[in-house]
Amino acid sequence: MAILLQIFTQMKQSYLPRFAFLVFILGVTVTGYSQFREPNVVDTTPGGATMVSENAVFSTAYRTDLIRRIMPHLNHPDFENAWWGVHVRDLNTGASVFSRYAQKGFMPASNTKLYTTAAGLDLLGHDYHFHTHLWKLGTLEDGVFRGALIVEGSGDPTISGRFNDDDPMEVFRNWAIALRERGITRIEGDIIGDDTLFDDIPLGRSWSWDYTSYWYAAEMGALSFNDNTIDLLMVGQAPGEPATITWEPYETSFVEIVNETLSIHRGEPRRVGYDRPWTTNTIHVSNHIPEGDTVRYSPSITNPALYFVHVMREEFERQGISVEGNVHGREALPLVQGYRERAEIVATHVSPSLADIVFILNQRSQNFYAENLLKTIGAYYLFAQEVNPDIGLLIGNSPRLFAGLDRDQALLDAGVNASARDGHEASWLVFGAAGVDTTRLRLADGSGLSRMNVVTPQMTTALLEFMWNHPDADIREAFMASLPRPGVEVGTLRNMFRQGAARETVMAKTGTIGMARALSGYVMAADGTPLAFSIMVNHHTVSNVLSNRIIENVVNILAEYDPGATQAAN
Repeated sequence: MAILLQIFTQMKQSYLPRFAFLVFILGVTVTGYSQFREPNVVDTTPGGATMVSENAVFSTAYRTDLIRRIMPHLNHPDFENAWWGVHVRDLNTGASVFSRYAQKGFMPASNTKLYTTAAGLDLLGHDYHFHTHLWKLGTLEDGVFRGALIVEGSGDPTISGRFNDDDPMEVFRNWAIALRERGITRIEGDIIGDDTLFDDIPLGRSWSWDYTSYWYAAEMGALSFNDNTIDLLMVGQAPGEPATITWEPYETSFVEIVNETLSIHRGEPRRVGYDRPWTTNTIHVSNHIPEGDTVRYSPSITNPALYFVHVMREEFERQGISVEGNVHGREALPLVQGYRERAEIVATHVSPSLADIVFILNQRSQNFYAENLLKTIGAYYLFAQEVNPDIGLLIGNSPRLFAGLDRDQALLDAGVNASARDGHEASWLVFGAAGVDTTRLRLADGSGLSRMNVVTPQMTTALLEFMWNHPDADIREAFMASLPRPGVEVGTLRNMFRQGAARETVMAKTGTIGMARALSGYVMAADGTPLAFSIMVNHHTVSNVLSNRIIENVVNILAEYDPGATQAAN
């Protein structure tokens, strides 16, 4: 009871809300004291039974005042049908300084990417690179290559214009040059895309069926091109006429565009939308566009490996290499069984570093990148198990465990077929080392697009604390650099925190799907104390404009708070 008397002495001059809090503390029995699983928690959850421990007396006033300032925002009447979960950690001490339903499960939306990128960086290292090989198996005579070209997919999500000065064809053009340098001007044979590093499940678990036409739900694949999308440009014409439609790359014949658009007068109601029926690459475009206006879309495609080799063949022909054969996906691999032992590598594309990839992944919240990274983790986990069946005992305690790992030839020849589940099995061990309660963690995908993901705010701050204190400085820096900042054009925080105390120091990952919004990351308190925070709201039916405002208010309160000054005032 001594601790309660100390708290009472500190708080006896305070007003009613603090007295109510004291009554709440006094309502906890001494018997319950031993049941508290984490010290230094002030839990505002109704019915919660979290005691302030002996070493928390100094900061009690600070935390109580946080409750007074934050709770009115979380109790906003427009969110009566919703749940807010919040957890804040002092990164200097590891202590919790604010908690509201912090151990309840929430759909994290794109906050899932924090888990995927933390595991990817920890296991593969910031300087990991994907290597995509072009193999040739056959004979060359008088400029004519007779045989097969095989592209071995590595899971690289970056073969596009994003890292190639907006030129998505650069890799294919370089490969055409490599073929010509070997004297090849004509190919009489097939081009095969080998995407068996990953399984053949192209979408995440429980993704909504009506997402799949859109860029943010593009199919994943070990052999992918242009984010597995095409880029449409529509221009309104004279009213009553269809809009003109062009598309990149080079109006590829891989897709069929059905122009159902209509040009309209300015001021008339617009109509937006396109649709790609399941299992097809036929895209119906039905916009109503004012005369002279332009609209851009990036619809997804299906069958990424076939898309890759189809567009590659088109580029080879533009570069003067004729191709007489057909293009195929993994179904044709039995025709070149064991090709790595008999074929020759003609060219290899090396991706940017994982640090650069994770930067785009988190800044732009790129779902496709996250899914490919998760399955890449899974593939290396399967390789590692071939080398050491007890590899799981090392994960989480040895950074870059998969870096430089030799890929098992027999497994490659058989088809690795790494799944999202394989990626999660490896990642779970990292999360466990981070202090995440993995018995209650549920992740269905790598991006957060699935509504089957369930995490708690407290799990998320544990992961953030782990990455803040990561023993590998380069991995830590890559993770921190990937988090969006206010006002930065590339990031998803560009339109948030336009004012307020947090603007200069907050770096955090957003998350949004229907009826779920989240923001988790880091901010500095006014005295320089680094804080990790996770704020999640689920089941709200009001606009995210309002949920964003509440999230911003809470983070600004954390940033403007000075624990020392509050203690002195009390």
